[in-house]
Amino acid sequence: MDTRSVVAAFAESPALRATLAVLLEHECRLEFLNATPRGPSPASPPDLAVVAARTPTRLLGELTQRWPRLPIVAIDISGTDPRGLGRSAAPSSPPGIRLVPLEPHAIRTAVLQHLPARPDDALSAMTQAVAEVLQNELRYPFTALRSLSAPPATRAGASTYPILGAIMREQAQVLAEHVADLHTFLARPRAVELSNQFMTELCHQLEHAADGARQPSLLWDRYIDTAAPAALGPVALAPVVARFLWAYVHRRADTAVASVHLNSTTVTITYPLRPSVADQAAAWPFLLARLTLQPWAWRIRARCAHGAETLVLSPAGGTSWQGRRVP
Repeated sequence: MDTRSVVAAFAESPALRATLAVLLEHECRLEFLNATPRGPSPASPPDLAVVAARTPTRLLGELTQRWPRLPIVAIDISGTDPRGLGRSAAPSSPPGIRLVPLEPHAIRTAVLQHLPARPDDALSAMTQAVAEVLQNELRYPFTALRSLSAPPATRAGASTYPILGAIMREQAQVLAEHVADLHTFLARPRAVELSNQFMTELCHQLEHAADGARQPSLLWDRYIDTAAPAALGPVALAPVVARFLWAYVHRRADTAVASVHLNSTTVTITYPLRPSVADQAAAWPFLLARLTLQPWAWRIRARCAHGAETLVLSPAGGTSWQGRRVP
């Protein structure tokens, strides 16, 4: 069931309709309606209306008359100077109507600001992301274990048993690693103080994340450029995030060396990408690292170019608190 907010869009041309679809189709459920006055309208009030018409006066009037509490984003497609539009329209526009220029960022920002917050949206998105990643990564291990333990496989020749056993042990280890990562995520500290030592501690933990692991260590070539004060981050979570990042880089790096660059606001990790994993979707450790940092206004991005992958950790926005507890 689609639980996204419903946006009634009135666009008078196919080009405007395509523009709104590209900008908003992933953020809400768009319902394109006739942009002429007295055109068909939804049976129930939408959460927001977007109007892109050269002469929207009558349409705006009918919308505000039918749904007085409906927030409306009206797009100026006449080519008026956006600054002049804002100054002249602000005093006379009804409170529920937001006037914006025909500019993608302005349209998208205005719509997202007026969409009602749904309490379950964040949880639904997180659940979907976890389910998709686990489905992609564990489909083969479960299929292999199920097929190799079936009766035809158990009647194989004696020389085949060691091979089957090795494959089953390998896939069982994959499942065990995913479960262990999940337990690490669930046991992460909840009460965390923010500190400007977060990025330095994260790099220190990356260098020791392989201690006690079966896989060989990675060599982290660190470069620090922190002339300005470092951004605040959840320093107690550095060991957890480092473990997930180390696991992610270890499975994707084509060499045993990864470079780490620190400045006052970002940690950048770069390494040659293994060709066999270049087309693979986000991995389980990467998702857990992202979910670990998300409540603390930090984000992780990954980008690939010219045979290398780069991970960028940075604050997602300003943080004014010094400590916080996550449920």
